[in-house]
Amino acid sequence: MKYEPRIKAKKVFDLDLKDKKILKCLEENSRQSHNQIAKKAGLSKESVRYRIKQLEEKGIIQNYKVVVDIKKLDYRAYHLFVNLNKPDLEIEKEYLKKLISYPFVRAVIKFSGGYDFEIAMVAKNIDELERNLTQLFNGVDKYIKENELLIVVRTFVGRVFPKSFLEFEIEKKKKKIKEIKVDDKDIKILNVLKEDAVMPIYKIAEKTKLGVDSVTYRMKKLEDGEIIRNYIPAINYRAVGYQVYAILLRINSLYEDVEAKLKRYLIQDPNVLWAVKTIGNYNVMIYLAVDKPEDLHDTLNKIRRTFANRIKGYKTLIAYEEYKYTYFPELFLGE
Repeated sequence: MKYEPRIKAKKVFDLDLKDKKILKCLEENSRQSHNQIAKKAGLSKESVRYRIKQLEEKGIIQNYKVVVDIKKLDYRAYHLFVNLNKPDLEIEKEYLKKLISYPFVRAVIKFSGGYDFEIAMVAKNIDELERNLTQLFNGVDKYIKENELLIVVRTFVGRVFPKSFLEFEIEKKKKKIKEIKVDDKDIKILNVLKEDAVMPIYKIAEKTKLGVDSVTYRMKKLEDGEIIRNYIPAINYRAVGYQVYAILLRINSLYEDVEAKLKRYLIQDPNVLWAVKTIGNYNVMIYLAVDKPEDLHDTLNKIRRTFANRIKGYKTLIAYEEYKYTYFPELFLGE
């Protein structure tokens, strides 16, 4: 599968309220019909269809992703931050090519700041993690100045857009989560959706060599079991005037009450995209999307004031370019 850089943008587009409402509806579920979006956004079906096409042609929406809960497939998420020893561009290019090719790697993001790259990966256990790390460092360890491995424990916040983008909430129905078993046919469907999360059912059936009814049933089963958490648009944030930052926090005594307080704060913060609790030298990882640099400082300063006696260190990273991002790595391919 080919991955294209996603964060960089040559042009910034102004979005009106109608575009933003459509994007928020797509964040809720990118597979819903144009008619469903039209009702929620207060627009005509034709307007929705036209505007989505424009957002895609401008490169604001770059593709659509299926969000998969890998924990329910017995995998854990790890994030490795790497600082390079200033290699030349050719060495960096070869290193990136290797990183992208590894099936256990979910994401590769280039930063400026405390670390040069973030490598998100998955593993089932500590032995598999060790093998993966050996592959990552093999032949390039002499170019790595330092690295930091964080284990993702749980998610505090997960959004496509920060709350500052648009206060347009869509009521979500609560559903009972079912316990399900996943087989090779389910994996085939997930693998197809990974490449195009809004692919029509009949095309998924063609690619997986399953019947249309079978695909429909299995997708519903995966959704009910929350193996499939959502279908979302992949957004070029720079194209809409936003810069993405990562903050790594080390908070002392992050016990249950403090964690609950932190989670409440992060949910309400207007700039937070994604935030998780981690195990490692840093125990909180936060992604922000801001359209003004002062918003970054505002969020960071509020966190520092709110948890003043507990914060023992932090790093701020500026996302420069995204080379790979998938919620469903190649290692999940069915037979």
